[in-house]
Amino acid sequence: MPRRNNILEDEEFNLVNNDLTAEDLAIIAAGLQVLGDLFAFYSLLKEREDTEKKGKKKKS
Repeated sequence: MPRRNNILEDEEFNLVNNDLTAEDLAIIAAGLQVLGDLFAFYSLLKEREDTEKKGKKKKS
């Protein structure tokens, strides 16, 4: 029986230990960086689209 109690205590410790590791934080940071890059790229595409629309209006 003592072996079973040790396993249960280990499982309880794993459930309680919710701290983020450095690796977890690095993955989250990389994901946020990709998201920021996508928004910046989208912003550039919209700016180019707006500039092209303004150019066409001036020619008319």
